[in-house]
Amino acid sequence: MPKVEGLKKLEQRIKQMIKEARKDTTGGKGSAVVGFTQFYAVFVHENLTANHPKGGEAKYLERPFRNIKPQAAQLVQQAMKKGVSMPQALLLLALRVQREAMLLVPIDTGALRASAFTRLERKGPEKYPVTNKKAPPPKVKKGTK
Repeated sequence: MPKVEGLKKLEQRIKQMIKEARKDTTGGKGSAVVGFTQFYAVFVHENLTANHPKGGEAKYLERPFRNIKPQAAQLVQQAMKKGVSMPQALLLLALRVQREAMLLVPIDTGALRASAFTRLERKGPEKYPVTNKKAPPPKVKKGTK
């Protein structure tokens, strides 16, 4: 069985990134989340030695975040000047990151690229997720109409 090296270090790095991502910069109104849901997404993202003959690269999600970071505040301010709320402006910024990440994600079957998502998480009384994916139908308990 193959041995995976550096897993502890990767786990610590992911925990640190999650901690940093959870810092609230919206004045308590929420945050935007961009990611990929395939179970192997982290492995593909972190594997710098993999060959991707059909295109794509490692760090496919990190690179768009790094590229947009210097202009993020300006982009949010521009959206807000057009009458968009802070959470909506963050969602627009996150969707831009998702689009760029989807262009960089390695392609084998296309499942990883198709698993991309963007979600706005709000806090407080209006706590509900806003996402670019279709919401599932409501669950109905047995015995109710």
